[in-house]
Amino acid sequence: MSIFDHLHSRYDAQRKEDITLDEYLTFSESDPEAYVSSAERLLKSIGKPILIDTSKYSRMNRTFSSKVSKLYLVFK
Repeated sequence: MSIFDHLHSRYDAQRKEDITLDEYLTFSESDPEAYVSSAERLLKSIGKPILIDTSKYSRMNRTFSSKVSKLYLVFK
């Protein structure tokens, strides 16, 4: 296998696929994540947050004004 054949096979493996509108719509029916935004995909990959009531903690109460805050374990 020459280097050109190797590069050609790698290019073919990484090339994007084009799908028709009908194929996209049928795929969207079976998988609702097909049409979500990138921000929604990112939040799904991070996971669900833990809700913290800051009114119960005196130090957090002053900073966050007794609101309920979301804590993501990824950024802990």
